[in-house]
Amino acid sequence: MSREHAAYAELADDIRRIQREMAGVEATAESDDGLVSVTVGPRGELVAVELDPRVYRNPDATGLAAEIVRVAGEATRAAQRKTVSRLGRLLPADGTDVDFDPVLHQLDRVADGQEPAWPR
Repeated sequence: MSREHAAYAELADDIRRIQREMAGVEATAESDDGLVSVTVGPRGELVAVELDPRVYRNPDATGLAAEIVRVAGEATRAAQRKTVSRLGRLLPADGTDVDFDPVLHQLDRVADGQEPAWPR
């Protein structure tokens, strides 16, 4: 097996391991008053919303909805941080957008002539 092929096989194994780890990523955020708790999955998909019964003492549906959205955003950012930390050596740790940065990085390498274009 060539060194390049071995490196590719190792990278593919790393990616498969990370996929398995990422499938279990969840993050939970809570409102400042503790009345709203939101849990999301690895891509920010909603897993659970918990409302403390005291939230109904102040019937403000618009405010409650806004707070749920805000807390869900916090949970999503926490899940993204966990996801990036699991990617380890595959992506830069600072400011990485896991949805687009890998593709942009590869395109930069192709444009610079460092790597051949992907097969079509």
